[in-house]
Amino acid sequence: MFDGTTNLLTTTYMLQGDRLEILLAYRAVQKLRAFGQKLQTDKSDDPAEFTYKVEYEDGDVETMDLSELQKHLREHGDCALRTRVINGLSGAYAYLERRLTGECEAVHDCRHTLEITRLLQIFDPSYAAEHTAEIDDAWVQQLSVVVPLGREDDGELLRQMRKELPAYLSAIASFTRDHTAVDLFTSQVLNWWENHGTEILAWQAGARITSAFAPTSAPYERIFALLKKMFTDKQVSALADYVQGSLMLRDYKRLA
Repeated sequence: MFDGTTNLLTTTYMLQGDRLEILLAYRAVQKLRAFGQKLQTDKSDDPAEFTYKVEYEDGDVETMDLSELQKHLREHGDCALRTRVINGLSGAYAYLERRLTGECEAVHDCRHTLEITRLLQIFDPSYAAEHTAEIDDAWVQQLSVVVPLGREDDGELLRQMRKELPAYLSAIASFTRDHTAVDLFTSQVLNWWENHGTEILAWQAGARITSAFAPTSAPYERIFALLKKMFTDKQVSALADYVQGSLMLRDYKRLA
């Protein structure tokens, strides 16, 4: 299996969750972009650093770098197949890059969305702790492009966040977390906000709004699917509170 496919699939799957993936989305997308740029280099046979996992028919698995794989394919494999795979994957990454840079039709332009995911990283206390030098009053002002934050209380939320910024930066000092395990990351970040939010109420309110965001529509589509499965035409008169409570319990796996 070629890692270029794995990267796309695992990142897409991760971003379809309903935890705090929104705080990890920018990092994940930038990692994909970097890999896509390396892939373009690989097409020209430049000895860039790649890792390939080769699976044989007998179940044996071997990991090779680019030069080892090229030698292996020349001696035992189908170089034409490799070229087709690289070209196919390269097209996918090139398409992603065009959408993220606005070199596409306006309806597919994702620059604004990418910028939102970049700005929202500030609500990850571990990210903020790593980038204290970059986080300033101007960053907080830019959060106005995130409509729910910019319009909250007619802009008063962001004004209070600007005042509380020094206290927030002080509170997150030395806070570090692993960003690879989404469940653990989500739990630890939520615990941090629970323990420190009362000290920075405006930031706590902003984090609460941000935590309701999702990078994709998949979580909401799952809710619609659950609704269809749990409530038939015979239950169209069910009270809204009952429907909401049942969905929440089922979605959070508290009911079998």
